Amino acid sequence: MFKRIFHTTLAVLTIFGAIGPAPFIAQVARAESPSTISYQGRLKDDDGLAVTDGAYDFTFRLYDALAAGNLEWTEEQDAVTVTDGYFSVQLGSVDGFLDGADDEVDFSEPLFLSIEVDADGEMTPRVAINSVAYAYVSRSAESFASEVAAETAAEVYGGRLYYNETDGNLYVYDADAVDWVDVTAASGNLDDSYNNFGASAALVEVDADEGQTGGLEFESTIAGNIIFDLQSTGDFVVQDGGATFITFSDTGTATFGGAVTLNGQNTIGDGGDTVAINSSDWDIDATGVMTGIGAITTDGLLTGTLGATISGATTSINADSNFGTNINTGTSTGALSLGGGLGTVAINSSDWDIDATGAMTGIGAITADGIATFAANVNA
Repeated sequence: MFKRIFHTTLAVLTIFGAIGPAPFIAQVARAESPSTISYQGRLKDDDGLAVTDGAYDFTFRLYDALAAGNLEWTEEQDAVTVTDGYFSVQLGSVDGFLDGADDEVDFSEPLFLSIEVDADGEMTPRVAINSVAYAYVSRSAESFASEVAAETAAEVYGGRLYYNETDGNLYVYDADAVDWVDVTAASGNLDDSYNNFGASAALVEVDADEGQTGGLEFESTIAGNIIFDLQSTGDFVVQDGGATFITFSDTGTATFGGAVTLNGQNTIGDGGDTVAINSSDWDIDATGVMTGIGAITTDGLLTGTLGATISGATTSINADSNFGTNINTGTSTGALSLGGGLGTVAINSSDWDIDATGAMTGIGAITADGIATFAANVNA
């Protein structure tokens, strides 16, 4: 009775909406991907005329071949309205796209649709579902619990996606590596991320957009070092609010813009170079000799195991206090030498002078608790 169906539209609705030229939309947009195929056609009789208006029973089948082949899916839709031969149905709206084992139909392989009306037998030829319908395979990304389940349910191919319900990740099949690749997990390295900035200066901003309450922390749980390697002419600069307070230059110089606090034992220099303290032009060379024009103030003792030499200008000891001044030889047999035998040694507390020949002159009295012995005459 029915000679043919004039096929007007065969399209699949995917997560992106309607695919193909169909003006009909099977389902409104919603969170999950649609699970039906929109199909429209025109039913004619053996004479090529549109059938009488009415309600007809349709049976739809999907095969994996144009003729014969394996039956992949069957659905019966009763009392479909036909007007002037035209009808419109949603394939899969009655029976979902499941095969006999309750597995989803594999839309990644060629499929062919057959149509039967009122038990009149399948019409020929079958209708090939063209490539636009293959987008339905994207729904497979929602339905598997493991790689094994994904491979068992449908044939794998390069670029096939599936969502793993066990670990919550999305996987894509790499046909070259013959393996599933987790595309949810982070991939690449910092260099890849840096390249994504293009020609613009790279800026990684740490903010609290996700409610973070802490700052940024680098934590290494291995024995290796964390290295910042400046391989060009740029400096490593630490700023606070745009103000620079530490600069590590590419030449190895470190500049501190504020106070520096060092706790514990500190070693400055390696014994081979001069360490310069420029706040008072005070220099300490590799041998330990200190020179400078600034004052040296200490709350403790100044001790020199090889002696102490102070030269270059008038030297005052205890000039601004009322304390006594002691110059000790250290032992009872040690000699105390004042002067080098060339100049005058002046003891100004009493205008008492002892010249290079040993003669003493002064206006103050000389008092001795012991015997005063003089090699020459004493003049009074």
